[in-house]
Amino acid sequence: NGDRLDFRSFELASAVTDLKAAGAIESLADRRGKLMIEAESLDLDGMIALLSGMQGAQGAQGAQGATGAPAAFDLTFDVTAAKGRAGGVQFDDLKAVIHATATAVQMEPFAFGAFGGRVDGKARVDTSRAEPMLVLDTKFSQLDVAAVAAFAGQPGAISGRLAGELHVSGGGFEPTAALGNGTGNGALAITDGGVPH
Repeated sequence: NGDRLDFRSFELASAVTDLKAAGAIESLADRRGKLMIEAESLDLDGMIALLSGMQGAQGAQGAQGATGAPAAFDLTFDVTAAKGRAGGVQFDDLKAVIHATATAVQMEPFAFGAFGGRVDGKARVDTSRAEPMLVLDTKFSQLDVAAVAAFAGQPGAISGRLAGELHVSGGGFEPTAALGNGTGNGALAITDGGVPH
């Protein structure tokens, strides 16, 4: 419809992702649009990496215009997912708003279930830098510490329920690497648990 492209139905499937979307590119010239995504399963790491060009410099260069500057775009995604993966962690019941431009990808707010508890927060990837920078502010409640310890490679090390908040930033060309390099601060509390022996 002139400069506008409406999506009545769009489906995508991969090894992890199975989603349906609808919405509109409100301006093809400006690359501006909004999509509603409902996923049975979603690779959130892969989606953020794709939107931010974090998979490597070659992909980022491919999106550049003739001047060498990143081609402008402005896309918003309202996302719900029954299950999936984020930061290498399996999640359920995801709700998030993702806003992507040529210089940043922002996920605010987001909320999902993980390790038997809930995680809420916001995240931003600055893609204007030579190495993308991830900034993550998150709060969590009622996480199963035994499940967290097992995920970290220390099964049976501790039990209880974990709550707290973290502010972390780190650079990397994909989300799990950025988190692995991350530094920051936070406050954590474990209740109703114990350490064997």
